[in-house]
Amino acid sequence: MRGNASPGHAHRSLNELFRVVALSVLLRNGDAHLKNFGLLYTDPEADDCRLSPVYDLVCTTVFIPPDRLALTLAGSRAWPTRRTLCEFGRRHCQVDDPEGEVDRLLAAALDYRPADGVPVPARQDAPGGLWRALRREVEAAAAALAR
Repeated sequence: MRGNASPGHAHRSLNELFRVVALSVLLRNGDAHLKNFGLLYTDPEADDCRLSPVYDLVCTTVFIPPDRLALTLAGSRAWPTRRTLCEFGRRHCQVDDPEGEVDRLLAAALDYRPADGVPVPARQDAPGGLWRALRREVEAAAAALAR
């Protein structure tokens, strides 16, 4: 990101990258590989190259229970600890307060509920349906990332 984002967009893009990686860890998105992170620009010669919006987020551990992170953080593809994730944010993404960013994501994820009337698909092999299975995965990840 530092080598490709335009100077005027690099810091914000790095901060966004950290949030997307942290969200992928929280959602247990083992499919977060390098092809799921892109750069946008209006023209190849323009000075506005920046991180693209997040896409292709899925909780893979609902479908593949032993799944792990596709990216390597601190030399490992295991789900990172809070300390490892925050160190990545501070050292590589230049995030001033990675702990605060993780806490905001945790609060938002734990507070989220599907809107009334929004259908939530059920799976026969997930007691209570897909929403409950996803909720269990997020709660387990949140517990591992909590202070």
